[in-house]
Amino acid sequence: MDPGMNQLLKWSIENSEATRSDPTASTDPKAERPSGRGLNQEAMTALMGGPSDAELMRDSMAAIQSPDVALEHKLVAFDNLEQLIEIVDNANNMESLGLWTPLTSELSNEEPEMRRMAAWCLGTAVQNNVKSQERLLAVNAVPLLVKLALDDPHEQVRRKAIYALSSEVRNYDPALRSLLQSLPEKLRPSGSINAGDMDEVDKVMDVVKKASQKRTSAKVNKSKSSKGPKLPPPKQQKTKPTLRPSKPKRRVYTEKELGIPKLNMITPAGVELPKGKKKGKVFVDDQESMMTILAIVNANQEGQIESKMMKSRQLEEIREARRKEADSRQQQREAKMEERKDSLRRSRKHRAEELAVTEPSESHDRKFSSTKTGKKRVSFA
Repeated sequence: MDPGMNQLLKWSIENSEATRSDPTASTDPKAERPSGRGLNQEAMTALMGGPSDAELMRDSMAAIQSPDVALEHKLVAFDNLEQLIEIVDNANNMESLGLWTPLTSELSNEEPEMRRMAAWCLGTAVQNNVKSQERLLAVNAVPLLVKLALDDPHEQVRRKAIYALSSEVRNYDPALRSLLQSLPEKLRPSGSINAGDMDEVDKVMDVVKKASQKRTSAKVNKSKSSKGPKLPPPKQQKTKPTLRPSKPKRRVYTEKELGIPKLNMITPAGVELPKGKKKGKVFVDDQESMMTILAIVNANQEGQIESKMMKSRQLEEIREARRKEADSRQQQREAKMEERKDSLRRSRKHRAEELAVTEPSESHDRKFSSTKTGKKRVSFA
């Protein structure tokens, strides 16, 4: 049996409700007591099926730091790590997995893409997460991020470093104090700033962004000045063309010399050739072929017209059939309604006749009973 499944079975038996509520479990000396142990990694793997997020994060970091992995694959591993630590629980597990120190060390990597991805992952991990903000401050990553944001020659790296700093200092005063201490004196704001005041934090980050943009503009101006003034293009000296031996021209033979028979150039009587007629165009008096072509074209056109007329007739017939069907259904509904009305009228008339027959007999009985009991008799002794 798989040891992971065996461990899972034991744990489920020990922690089941039946084992806890069994009265003999506490008195029976032979009964196995719950050991209180949790599930090991093999049992968790057997239960969940596949590697956990912690294993994926550890494998991604191993690929990032491996010298045998190509840069392209390292960037893919960084992308996977960033997606994993978007989950708060995974970001909190970075401390137990020992990922903060190696991730922070990638901020000093020689490759700009590696520095950019490292800053991106740090910014994602500390966003709205106090525990991760504490860990980033503990590994002393804020000065490194400030250095990248202000001095890195690549703009994308500076942007991700500013993103990581903005996520780190919001609602966390120790990180904000560390940021202010790491900034140059000319960029430090005057007075105290509260990390919970988003407007004040935005002002500080705007100062950092402007300093980063100045770095970009200074780089562009330096590259322009390094080119120097534009000089006029050098004049080309004209040289006499060298005489090359001319190739002998190939002789072109005429159709008459080659003995090629001429085409039928007979023109019908009364037809004048137009001026500027293109070479090779001749008029051929062939009425039969022209009439055949016209007959074919006319037949096609008539067939198309007839097909359109047939389609319109068929559509009209379909509409007429549907209209008749709708009229017949309407007539059937009206006939059923009239029949129902007649049946109701007959039933009402029958009830009225029954009432008319029963009412006189009841009135006669009432009169007879009143004459019988209504008279009072008096007897004299």
